Amino acid sequence: MMKLLLAATLLTTLLADTALAEFWGSSSSNRYHFKRCQWTQKIRKEYLVRFDTADQAVKAGYLPCEKCRPPLTERRAPGQQQGPSR
Repeated sequence: MMKLLLAATLLTTLLADTALAEFWGSSSSNRYHFKRCQWTQKIRKEYLVRFDTADQAVKAGYLPCEKCRPPLTERRAPGQQQGPSR
């Protein structure tokens, strides 16, 4: 029972982390990170670039960090459409 509760808590935390995530990159590199990543903490304030979604980061030419492993693209529920493209 305790293992099930722990697994449910962990899964909820991970899903919430990516669903409401903001991502950070550096204007002097091509990687984006979760806010809690050790590499995000090392980016100087003047170089910080914020993305609301992983899609924004990818469209801006950034790649996911190999350490914190943010998603490459946002997962969408079946039937959910992407917003209009520009």
